[in-house]
Amino acid sequence: MMRIGRVPVSWPAALLAGAATGLAVLVAAGLGAMLVWPVSTTFNVTVQTERVEFRRPVASPARWVIDDVTLVDGDDEHPGLSGSVEFGAPIRGFIERVAFGDVWGHFECEAPCTSVGRLYDDLDQFVRPLQSVVEIFIADLPARANAGRTVLIPLAGEVVSGRSVGIEVSGTTAVLREGTVSLLDRTAFGNNIFEARRVELSAGDQFQVAEPDPDAPTLGFILADERPALTAAYRVVGRRGTVVRPGGGSYTISASALGRLFGDDLFRAISAVLAVLGTFATIAAVIVALAQMAQAPAPPPAPPVTSPAPDAPRAPDVPAAPGPSAAAPAIAASSPTRPARTGGESAAAATGEAANEAGDSQGTSPAASGADDKGDHS
Repeated sequence: MMRIGRVPVSWPAALLAGAATGLAVLVAAGLGAMLVWPVSTTFNVTVQTERVEFRRPVASPARWVIDDVTLVDGDDEHPGLSGSVEFGAPIRGFIERVAFGDVWGHFECEAPCTSVGRLYDDLDQFVRPLQSVVEIFIADLPARANAGRTVLIPLAGEVVSGRSVGIEVSGTTAVLREGTVSLLDRTAFGNNIFEARRVELSAGDQFQVAEPDPDAPTLGFILADERPALTAAYRVVGRRGTVVRPGGGSYTISASALGRLFGDDLFRAISAVLAVLGTFATIAAVIVALAQMAQAPAPPPAPPVTSPAPDAPRAPDVPAAPGPSAAAPAIAASSPTRPARTGGESAAAATGEAANEAGDSQGTSPAASGADDKGDHS
């Protein structure tokens, strides 16, 4: 038996209440940590944009099939070229198309790269290595689309959709028009794919994944057809995505372990069972505590608190009768000596004697004055 304050509680009830409280604290702490801790997820990006930037830290086996394009290799220009381009690494560049204009692709090497890639003809025969800077132009997109031909450009590496738009821009600036970013994740136990979050991109936004997974390369494509701008669709695996708003403001999007758990049917079922058990345990602990309170003996009454008696007020002094009294010495001499009194008894006796003397003086004074008056008249 133990006591909580003045209430006796049995050890089983105390242990049950402590276990329920500890479980609630652990669950709250775990949910808080999972809410703020981002996990690796798949960003499924579909945008209509006029500019896509990319960087390839490693070589990709995908080739860009070109058909009737103009290739500028260093200072050499090759119009009407068909075949394919196999890009090397590390390189960076961009693909741009403003409204219904031509497609412009720019590619350049990063150290220690010396060649952007390799050029093949339309029979898949190696032609020559490309230089450190290459540009490709594709014209007449509407005519190609009417003839049933579109331009498909493979995407790999680190991809940035859109362009950062500041306060001052030129008259013609390639920007992102609209798009959607869906965060796809796998459940914690069932290993099923679900959509954890969806973010809409607006005109002028720029999106990129800040921490891409190096073991999961980005794969996708860029499509140029009869529609204005470019259509890009790709997937990036990472922890955080960043959306840069026009003017420089930005925000981060990510998925959490908590969302991964809540997306799992098995976890939801286990959570429901644990919640029910925790509720029953708390109710049982409260009932046991109340029963112990009802059976506990009442505490003994507290002793009364006594306060010291206040000092009696002092009686007013009564003036003595005029004239000497001859009997006073005899009475005083014949009176026996009284024992000493305590403070309370002295105060009470003094009060009583003063009252008697006042009554005697009031009762005898009229008679004496009357007798004196009679004597004077006689």
